[in-house]
Amino acid sequence: MAAEFVSGWVKGQEAPAKGCCQVRVTRSFEQRLAWLMDHIGTDNREAAESELRRSDTAHAARMNAQFGVTWGDPLLYDLVLILTSEFRDDEGKRVLLGDG
Repeated sequence: MAAEFVSGWVKGQEAPAKGCCQVRVTRSFEQRLAWLMDHIGTDNREAAESELRRSDTAHAARMNAQFGVTWGDPLLYDLVLILTSEFRDDEGKRVLLGDG
């Protein structure tokens, strides 16, 4: 069976195609903030936080207006992945992941 990955805005509330898994991939606010500050080359944390919150609010308003959904609602997805660079490898995780 082949897997197809689609990236972009949610198309709406129509049923997903058979065999498709709806996945949201995101990072913590702090990691998104650090990326933004690095990307635009600023050390002004307050301004970057303000811009990130403005962007999140705008996305939420657009998603609600167009599709009647709450931006970031985990119930819209089959799987939600919150990426972090803080993963610590230990014996318990290796056993859980079948790698130990």
